[in-house]
Amino acid sequence: MTISEELTKYTMAATFYDLSEDAVREVKRSVLDMFACAMGACNSDSANIARDIMLDIGGREESTVIGSRIKLPCASAALANGVMVRYLDYLMIPMLPPGARLLPISILMS
Repeated sequence: MTISEELTKYTMAATFYDLSEDAVREVKRSVLDMFACAMGACNSDSANIARDIMLDIGGREESTVIGSRIKLPCASAALANGVMVRYLDYLMIPMLPPGARLLPISILMS
Protein backbone atom coordinates (compact mmCIF):
# COMPACT_ATOMS: atom_id res chain seq x y z
CA MET A 1 0.00 0.00 0.00
CA THR A 2 1.39 3.42 -0.93
CA ILE A 3 1.64 6.31 1.52
CA SER A 4 -1.17 8.08 -0.33
CA GLU A 5 -3.40 5.03 0.02
CA GLU A 6 -2.58 4.71 3.73
CA LEU A 7 -3.31 8.39 4.32
CA THR A 8 -6.58 8.10 2.40
CA LYS A 9 -7.61 5.03 4.40
CA TYR A 10 -6.80 6.76 7.69
CA THR A 11 -8.62 9.95 6.68
CA MET A 12 -11.73 8.10 5.49
CA ALA A 13 -11.93 6.17 8.77
CA ALA A 14 -11.47 9.27 10.97
CA THR A 15 -14.42 10.92 12.69
CA PHE A 16 -14.84 14.31 14.31
CA TYR A 17 -14.21 12.70 17.70
CA ASP A 18 -10.76 11.55 16.56
CA LEU A 19 -9.63 15.19 16.24
CA SER A 20 -7.77 16.88 19.05
CA GLU A 21 -9.13 20.08 20.62
CA ASP A 22 -6.22 21.96 19.02
CA ALA A 23 -7.13 20.60 15.57
CA VAL A 24 -10.80 21.59 15.97
CA ARG A 25 -9.81 25.07 17.16
CA GLU A 26 -7.47 25.55 14.18
CA VAL A 27 -10.09 24.37 11.67
CA LYS A 28 -12.63 26.79 13.16
CA ARG A 29 -10.09 29.61 13.02
CA SER A 30 -9.18 28.78 9.43
CA VAL A 31 -12.81 28.66 8.26
CA LEU A 32 -13.53 32.00 9.93
CA ASP A 33 -10.38 33.43 8.35
CA MET A 34 -11.49 32.21 4.91
CA PHE A 35 -14.88 33.87 5.21
CA ALA A 36 -13.33 37.10 6.50
CA CYS A 37 -10.91 37.19 3.55
CA ALA A 38 -13.75 36.48 1.11
CA MET A 39 -15.99 39.17 2.57
CA GLY A 40 -13.15 41.69 2.45
CA ALA A 41 -12.72 41.04 -1.27
CA CYS A 42 -16.32 40.42 -2.36
CA ASN A 43 -16.60 43.78 -4.14
CA SER A 44 -13.11 43.77 -5.66
CA ASP A 45 -12.61 44.02 -9.41
CA SER A 46 -11.25 40.47 -9.49
CA ALA A 47 -14.25 39.08 -7.63
CA ASN A 48 -16.67 40.92 -9.91
CA ILE A 49 -14.88 39.62 -13.01
CA ALA A 50 -14.89 36.04 -11.70
CA ARG A 51 -18.60 36.25 -10.81
CA ASP A 52 -19.50 37.77 -14.18
CA ILE A 53 -17.60 35.14 -16.13
CA MET A 54 -19.15 32.31 -14.12
CA LEU A 55 -22.62 33.85 -14.57
CA ASP A 56 -22.03 34.03 -18.33
CA ILE A 57 -21.06 30.34 -18.37
CA GLY A 58 -24.25 29.55 -16.46
CA GLY A 59 -25.48 26.18 -15.32
CA ARG A 60 -27.48 24.70 -12.47
CA GLU A 61 -27.87 26.90 -9.37
CA GLU A 62 -26.19 24.74 -6.71
CA SER A 63 -23.93 26.86 -4.51
CA THR A 64 -23.91 30.44 -3.25
CA VAL A 65 -21.20 32.94 -4.06
CA ILE A 66 -20.05 34.48 -0.77
CA GLY A 67 -21.33 38.00 -0.14
CA SER A 68 -24.14 37.71 -2.69
CA ARG A 69 -27.39 35.95 -3.43
CA ILE A 70 -25.93 34.54 -6.63
CA LYS A 71 -26.20 30.77 -7.08
CA LEU A 72 -23.88 29.01 -9.52
CA PRO A 73 -22.83 25.46 -10.33
CA CYS A 74 -20.68 24.15 -7.49
CA ALA A 75 -17.38 24.35 -9.39
CA SER A 76 -18.12 27.88 -10.64
CA ALA A 77 -19.05 29.09 -7.16
CA ALA A 78 -15.87 27.49 -5.80
CA LEU A 79 -13.80 29.39 -8.35
CA ALA A 80 -15.53 32.70 -7.62
CA ASN A 81 -15.25 32.13 -3.85
CA GLY A 82 -11.63 31.05 -4.20
CA VAL A 83 -10.78 34.28 -6.02
CA MET A 84 -12.20 36.22 -3.08
CA VAL A 85 -10.51 34.08 -0.44
CA ARG A 86 -7.08 34.58 -2.04
CA TYR A 87 -7.52 38.14 -3.39
CA LEU A 88 -6.26 40.08 -0.36
CA ASP A 89 -3.58 37.47 0.36
CA TYR A 90 -4.40 37.59 4.08
CA LEU A 91 -5.27 33.91 4.46
CA MET A 92 -3.45 32.76 7.57
CA ILE A 93 -3.05 29.02 7.09
CA PRO A 94 0.60 28.43 7.94
CA MET A 95 2.94 25.82 6.51
CA LEU A 96 0.85 24.78 3.52
CA PRO A 97 2.33 24.55 0.06
CA PRO A 98 0.55 26.68 -2.58
CA GLY A 99 -1.47 23.77 -3.97
CA ALA A 100 -2.76 22.84 -0.53
CA ARG A 101 -4.20 26.32 -0.13
CA LEU A 102 -7.02 25.11 -2.36
CA LEU A 103 -8.32 23.23 0.66
CA PRO A 104 -10.40 26.23 1.81
CA ILE A 105 -12.11 26.30 -1.56
CA SER A 106 -13.10 22.66 -1.22
CA ILE A 107 -14.49 23.42 2.23
CA LEU A 108 -16.56 26.25 0.80
CA MET A 109 -17.93 23.84 -1.81
CA SER A 110 -19.22 21.40 0.78
